[in-house]
Amino acid sequence: MYKSTTIKLMMMGLVYASSSCVQAETFTTLEAGYIKFKDFQAVSSNEDMISESAYYQSITAGLYATLPNKRTALLGILGAQNVAYEQTAVLDNQTASFQTGVYQLFQQGRSLLWLVGIRHSSFEEEMRDDLIGSTSLRYTHPIAVNRKLHFQAFYEQGFEETINGQYSGYGLSTTLSWAPTLKWNIDLGLSYGINSYALRERLVTSQTVNQDTAGAQLSLSRDVTSWLYATSVIAHRSTRSETIESVSGESATVGLGVNF
Repeated sequence: MYKSTTIKLMMMGLVYASSSCVQAETFTTLEAGYIKFKDFQAVSSNEDMISESAYYQSITAGLYATLPNKRTALLGILGAQNVAYEQTAVLDNQTASFQTGVYQLFQQGRSLLWLVGIRHSSFEEEMRDDLIGSTSLRYTHPIAVNRKLHFQAFYEQGFEETINGQYSGYGLSTTLSWAPTLKWNIDLGLSYGINSYALRERLVTSQTVNQDTAGAQLSLSRDVTSWLYATSVIAHRSTRSETIESVSGESATVGLGVNF
């Protein structure tokens, strides 16, 4: 759902490298879409899997300022998102986030993006509300004119105890991006993460989460300052722990957005 923003940040490297007069620029992304879940685990691990769907709307607004070397930029990003489920209303939520960090462009198009941030999610069931801090490091390595590899590491820490406990998590991911034409961008990704939830009475066994994704973005119309796009993502996710059998499910997302 925030995929378009990531693509925007990746494209900044071209701006930094090609423009010698840009000091500060803003960007905004609006996106809305639909998610279909197969084998969705609604509320707890004791419940049967269901078929679920959700609608989402998101907005991201940011500012980046280049330093005199034209290869380093400082970033500030605000985000807001609303998700509404068709059957599991207790999971309906609104999320607000802020991130700041540094983007560094190296030779041959290689780049590094470091972000720290915080986000707050409010759920229909208030006991699920959370406040989470995060940090991530993303390295991009071009392997051809229209293909790039992205490697990312992240860590997250919850500051509040929710119905599930106090959350912490970390993980790694890699993505291959391919732009076969000026209008198409295709991503194939793998991710691995560890999540744990600490309760006052006990420590919930950590969960291992693996996810495979395939996504595509099509530019529908474009001018100098903005473009309209359609996006789709298919994901397979599996979760396992010492106390719960391996659980897996699939999801498909379609969305429409605009960058300017």
